[in-house]
Amino acid sequence: MTYPKNLWGDLPRVDRLRTPLSILKEQAATLGDLTDGLLVGEIERSQFKQDFQVVLAIKAPLLNDYRYEVAEARYLATSLYPAHIKNLAARTSEAKCASEEEFELALGTILSSEEVRNAIAALLIQIREDLPANGY
Repeated sequence: MTYPKNLWGDLPRVDRLRTPLSILKEQAATLGDLTDGLLVGEIERSQFKQDFQVVLAIKAPLLNDYRYEVAEARYLATSLYPAHIKNLAARTSEAKCASEEEFELALGTILSSEEVRNAIAALLIQIREDLPANGY
C-alpha cells in the first residue's frame, strides 16, 4: 500500500517543551508534597477563542474544600510564549513572560510572596486545630 507524500516536513520535537499549564501542574503537586496533602494545588483550565486560561488555586480539603486562587496564566493555544501571568493573591497587574524561564521566575515570585505565604500559614493553622494532637 502506498501512502501519500508527506508535505508537512519534519515536525518539531516537543519532548523538552513545558507549557505554562505543565509548570503550574508541577507546582500544584509540589504543594501537596510539602504539606503532606493538607493543602493541595488545584488547576482549572478554560479556553476563550484562541487563548487558554489556567488558574492555580490552593485547596484545603479539611476545611470544606476551601479554595484560594493564587495565579492566573493566559497564553495562545498556538504559541505558548509569550504567556501572561497575574498574581491573584495580591491583585497586581499581570506580567508578560517571553519564555519558560521568565514564566517560572514570575510564578516563583508569586508563590513565595508574602500574601501567599501568609495564606498558607493561616490555612495550616486552622487545619491543625481540627487534627488530633499527633497530626501535622
